[in-house]
Amino acid sequence: AEPTAVVPVKTLKMETPASPRAPKVRLRQLAFVSLEDLNLAGAIVGSTEEKVMLSEGDSIYVNYPARNPPQVGRKYAIYSAQKVVVHPVTGEKVGAYVLLKGEADILSVKKDKRALGAISHSTQVIERGDRVGNMLRQFRDVTPVAADRDLAGFILATIGTDNLIGEHQIVFLDRGADQGVQVGNRFLVIRRGDAYSEHMGPSDLVGHDDRRFPDHALAQVTVVEAGKKNSVAIVDHSVQEVEVGDHVVMRKGR
Repeated sequence: AEPTAVVPVKTLKMETPASPRAPKVRLRQLAFVSLEDLNLAGAIVGSTEEKVMLSEGDSIYVNYPARNPPQVGRKYAIYSAQKVVVHPVTGEKVGAYVLLKGEADILSVKKDKRALGAISHSTQVIERGDRVGNMLRQFRDVTPVAADRDLAGFILATIGTDNLIGEHQIVFLDRGADQGVQVGNRFLVIRRGDAYSEHMGPSDLVGHDDRRFPDHALAQVTVVEAGKKNSVAIVDHSVQEVEVGDHVVMRKGR
């Protein structure tokens, strides 16, 4: 069941403003792609080059869903799925961790034909079968926006600082625009319960929600991208690293 939205604890106030110079964070190689974006992504199905391993400067042919043709002149990320991500409560597939391999420019799109593109940047060997799709790779400054509703959810995936160019952890939430999330909204990451137990290790405390105890806020996160069902947020204040499965709450007017 979803956690109940509760009054934020005093130890980490939602009202705390973002720093004057909010973080600009860029992904290195590991990222998360939602199921929606995975289903809309294309795939490399060929090349004008007579080689198996492709790289910067090579031409590529891209197959794509009929309902989502790529746009000429636009850059797309090239990646390969590494690990399926499931919802920590429902067990449903919500996306995948992916390995970023490079970027492609789309040069030509004709009806009933493969799109023609060119690899404009590569950090890994690129192969036929790799995906070509939308992916925000740089998360820019955002202005805090007061929430117009109470909302609770979960952290679906995280990207640690070792996979970022920047200092702030990125998290992916199971709430998006369909649930009223806006860019600039802030959530608290919470746990409830005793932080010590003879029968529980540190990993067992992730997402712990013992309603007999008051909230313990680990961090505040600010939404920098709001998809339909999922959101991307940056941790802008924390007392402890957050993990997949942790609860998040947003309070109306904060």
